[in-house]
Formats: sequence, structure tokens, C-alpha cells
Amino acid sequence: MELFNLDTFSAKPSSKAAAASTSSSKGEEESYTVLAVDDTPSNLHLIKRILRRQSRLSLVTANSGHAALDEVQKQSIDLILMDMMMPGMDGVETCKEIRKLEAYEHIPIIFMTALDDTSSKVQGLAVAMDYLVKPFDADEFLARIYLHLRLLSLTRQLQVRNQQLQQEIQERELAETQLQRRNRRLVLLNDIVDDIRSTLEPKDILAVAATKIGRALEADYCCIY
Repeated sequence: MELFNLDTFSAKPSSKAAAASTSSSKGEEESYTVLAVDDTPSNLHLIKRILRRQSRLSLVTANSGHAALDEVQKQSIDLILMDMMMPGMDGVETCKEIRKLEAYEHIPIIFMTALDDTSSKVQGLAVAMDYLVKPFDADEFLARIYLHLRLLSLTRQLQVRNQQLQQEIQERELAETQLQRRNRRLVLLNDIVDDIRSTLEPKDILAVAATKIGRALEADYCCIY
């Protein structure tokens, strides 16, 4: 419901913002989808103006909490800019509903509000990851977005690596189990050979061989014909 201060925004990104954007994209060229939620059209228009030169960012907008919930379920969102004060479902309530969705349990959410008191900040940070007080500087706005997207990227890389390690551990455990089983069978086979060598009677040889082979094959019943 609060308006941004348009005087603080320059249509041309400053050298500081450009440098921050360049340094963020040097290591990777990932693209991200940002959802901006605000019931004031002029605020959404300003966010579009700030992000329009950011080639790595795609912007999706919503003018209410319910509309935001629809958007996060229709497509994959990487970061949410959430107005804290909105009629009906406010920003805090909307964030709580978004956090209930498994895919968005840890998504970066940045609150945007004119409220600067400690109580409001504490309430917002209970469900969001950051807090921007209106009117804010466009350079700071971009810097915080790229900071949280970088953290998101690192988190995703860590999750992928953990999954790879888990798979490697499972494959290693399976290989060790197969190796142990093979070793047990080799030991039983050696026992069979030793017992056969030490037995002179043919009927005894077959009985010993059947017993040992059945054990090696982990069979319930084994006979030699």
C-alpha cells in the first residue's frame, strides 16, 4: 500500500550496480525468475524499471497474496519480493502459506515496507530472509537480490553434491555387500575342494559337495544328479 520514492531511482544503473551484476555473473550464467508482490501498480512499475536491464532476471508480478500463491504454483520462482502491508491476505500471511509448499520451503523472500520499527522487522524476518525499507536505493535493491540469488545457487549446488555423495555411498555399500558375498562363496568353494580331497568314498564326496554347494548358493535344498 506504500509508495516507493521514484526520485531515488535512476533509469541508468550506476557503475556500482553494474559492477555487482557483472561480478555475480562471472562464475555462472544462471537465469532466475523473480516474483514481485504489491497491491500498488506504481510500485510494481518501479520494480520493472529497476530490473529491466538485468538480463539474468525474469520478472513475474502479482497484486495480492492470493495472486502470489497462484503464481508460485503455476511456475518455478527463485526469489520473492513481498509487500508487507496488503489488503486481505497481507505479506506475512502470504509468506507463511508459500512456506508450506515443499518446493518453496527455503526460497529467498525479501519484504518491502515503509514500516521501520523493530516489531515489524522481527515479524517479517520470522518468515522472510531479508527486509527492505521504502523508499530504498536501487543499487541496494539489486545488491540484495543478487546476494540472495547467489546464496540460493550455492545451496542448490550443495544439495546436488549431497545427492551425488549419497548415491556414491549407496553404490559403494552395494559393491561391498556383493564383494563380501563373493568372498564367502570363495571360502565355501575352497572348503568344498578340501573336503572332497580328504574324502575317499564316492557317495560321501557327493553328499559333502551337495551340502557345501547348497550353502554357497544360499539354497534351501541342493542335490547332485
